[in-house]
Parts: sequence; structure tokens; C-alpha cells
Amino acid sequence: MAEASVLIVEDEVIVAEGLRRNLEASGFTVSGHAMSGREAVRMAQHLHPDVILMDVILGGVPDGIDAARRIQEVIDTSIIYVSAYANDLLVREAVRTGAYGYIVKPFQSRQVTSSIRIALYRRKEARRLEQGFALLPRQPAAGATAELGSALENPAAGSQHPHFTAMLQRMRALLVDEDAWPGADGGTSDPAAQALCVTSREKEIIRGLICYRRLSKVAEVLGISVHTARNHLKSVFRKLNLHSQDELLRFMLGGEGS
Repeated sequence: MAEASVLIVEDEVIVAEGLRRNLEASGFTVSGHAMSGREAVRMAQHLHPDVILMDVILGGVPDGIDAARRIQEVIDTSIIYVSAYANDLLVREAVRTGAYGYIVKPFQSRQVTSSIRIALYRRKEARRLEQGFALLPRQPAAGATAELGSALENPAAGSQHPHFTAMLQRMRALLVDEDAWPGADGGTSDPAAQALCVTSREKEIIRGLICYRRLSKVAEVLGISVHTARNHLKSVFRKLNLHSQDELLRFMLGGEGS
């Protein structure tokens, strides 16, 4: 059984063929090969690959980064960019699309397969966190603890807090519903709303903190450094005018942050 399906988006036929041979030899299924951004969007919507190896610079419109944005609006997949260019501006734009990797040409075959396996693991963990919050109880059982941490570890225990259900619903909305945050992921031109923009990656950090409590564990699960995780957390604090994880928890529950 194949490890995962991969769509190759590459306008150089020789490079694409080399990728295909390497991926198939490593146990992956190559579901297709697109040579333009437009073709990539169409094939991704039809094939629903687990991973897309996306060349950044493609002839015509859209380019690789814009194509990735369009694809992620309609299907759930992991994007790994492959490019001969690695200037800071280009990499920052790629990161903003939620990419799971950025491989610079020329590359070794093992780099590609390792990046794919890491992306699949990180995606699996992210989905597990999302599913965990989606399954939080809508009605608390009688005689449960008021501590949210205990409730998350043992949701069936319920809570004696009179607004426990409302708190869980608020937390579920903030961590699962992409529209729950004002200006989420930059989808508004209002400067005030943009100031509160909480990105998808920052939401993953918040989910992880609530599930695992320790930032080092969150970084391990998401496949990033502790330094990067800490920077994301600082960004959340700055946007929401918070100063600690305890204040963040109170904010998520609907209480005063600071």
C-alpha cells in the first residue's frame, strides 16, 4: 500500500520525471503532473492528493504560491515548495500560505521524501488536534471539575461551572472555526481587525498548548523549533494584549485577558 498520493507541479519535464521515479521507488503514488498553476488547481480539485510538490516559479498565471492559496481554499492538502529561488521575500510569501516545507534546487532525493513524511506527520497531528476540539462535549455532565485542563483530558467528567457549556463552545469556535476570529489570516482590509488577525499557525500553537501544556511538546508535534513556537506565541500575546498562558486560557474561555 502506498504511503500517500503526491501531485507534482513542475514546468521542467526532466525534473518532474526524476521526482516521479524517486517518489514511486520510495513507496508513494504520483497522482499526476501539472506544468502550470492553472493546471495544478484543476488537477488538485479532481485528484485530492495528500501532498503537493509545488514549483514556485511557473509560467503564466497563477504562479506556484497563488496556485497553492487557491488549492487550499477548496481541499485539505499539504504543500511543499520546490524552487531554485530562496530569497527572503519569496520564502516569507510561501510561509504565509501554510507550507509544510521549502526545498531549494538542486536537491537530493532523500530531502524530498523526508520532507513529505514530515509533512504527513505534522498534518496528521494537526488534524488530531482539530478533531479533539470538535469532539468536546456540548453539554457538561453533572458533578464535573471546573478546571478546563482536567475537562479536556477527561471531557465526560463535565463541570459544576454554570457557564461551562458556553465556555467549551467558545473555545471550540475559536480553535476550529476559521471565521471566528476577526480578520482571520488577513481576510480583511480593516486595520483594527488586522491587528487582531490570528493566523492558522498561531491557532495550532494555541491548540497545542491547551492539549499538551508545554511549549516544547507543541513544537515537537508541529515539527518546528521551540524558538519558532515561542515567537508565534509572543505574536498571539501581542495581538490580543495578553502577557501569559494563564491570561490566554482566560481569554479562550471568555473571561478577561488582562
